[in-house]
Formats: sequence, C-alpha cells, structure tokens
Amino acid sequence: VNLLTDPSNQVRFSAAAALASLDQAQGIDFLFLALRNTDSILRANAVRFLAEVQSQSGSVESQLISALSAEAPLARAGAAQVLGQARVQTAVLSLIEATTGEVICFDEGDYSFTRELSLTVPGVTLRGNPDNREAVVFDFADQIDGDDALKVTSNDFTIEHLTIKNTKGNSIIVRGVENVIFRNLKVSWDAGPSSENGAYAVYPIQSTNVLVEDSE
Repeated sequence: VNLLTDPSNQVRFSAAAALASLDQAQGIDFLFLALRNTDSILRANAVRFLAEVQSQSGSVESQLISALSAEAPLARAGAAQVLGQARVQTAVLSLIEATTGEVICFDEGDYSFTRELSLTVPGVTLRGNPDNREAVVFDFADQIDGDDALKVTSNDFTIEHLTIKNTKGNSIIVRGVENVIFRNLKVSWDAGPSSENGAYAVYPIQSTNVLVEDSE
C-alpha cells in the first residue's frame, strides 16, 4: 500500500494493479481515480493496468460496467477502452494457451488487434455467435505488426460465426493444413472496394479437405 505514494508512475500503478488483482479497494480506487484524471499519461496508465487486471482476474468488471454509465465523460470513455483492451488480451492469451481439441468461444464485442494472430495447435475451433456473426468482430484497422490477420499451421482447424475486417494483408491464411472449415464468416473493409485492402478473405495454401460455407 505504501508504494501507492511512490514518486515513480510505474511503481505506483504496478502496486495498484497488484492490489486490484487481489480485490483490494486501495488499488481499485487508485486506478479508477487515474482513469478520470485529465492528465493523459495517468489515464493511459490506468487503461493499461486496468485492462491487465481485468483480463487476468476479472476483479474490476463490476466497477468498469458501472463506470460506463458514469456522469464523467472521461470515466465512461476510459471504461469502454479498458473493456475493449481486456477482451483483446484475453483473446490473444486464449490462442497462446490453446490445447488440442479446444473450442474457444468469444464474447460479443469488437476486438481491436494491433498484431497478427497465429495458431499452431491442432484440433482448435474459434467460435463467435452462431445467431449473429456480426456480434463478434475482429478489427485489424490499427494493426502495426505482421502481414496478415490470422495464420494457422495446424490440422483440423475450424473458424465460424464471426466477422473479420480491415486487415492489411490476408484475413485468414492456412498453410499446409489438413481438414479446415470456414463457416458463417464475414470479411470486409470499412473503406469499401480499394486496392489498399488485404488480398484474400480466406487463403488456404497447400492445404487439403477445405470447406468454405455460408461466408462472404
């Protein structure tokens, strides 16, 4: 708790995040106070550390939801940004930690990715909302790293019921894969037809037994 008054921003925010992860009020209050601060550096730190806490422990979810309807515009905007970043961090972690045969279901919302995603584990299914593929959106408009949106090099891969948009390169590329299903996907670019859009929506290379259905 004493570290919350340390002169270093990094030390203060790290200490607050550690406390917040343990559901300690001192840490949570510190981060949410910074989230409403007019200092852009403090707000950016608050967003970063709150997103990490939320994705790792979920201990600040109720406070974030409450902040979405707060009177202070900075609190509302900050909470929305935190929830968005937390969703992305959770999604990336789920791919990194995927196990053979796992079905990874994504909560409704927009996921703004800045880096290319990859999957090397066989038998994985990535699933959005079967009732509305536009309820789960992977947006790569702010991508700064990697050529494509998602690269897969593992067999028995399925991706279904979601939307991918604004990719810099190919949206989904699978290479040397056996048994692939692209089901009920939408791939689009906000700018409409343009030579600057990515090349292919789905791009199987040297792959066999590939099924594409109900997709656009």
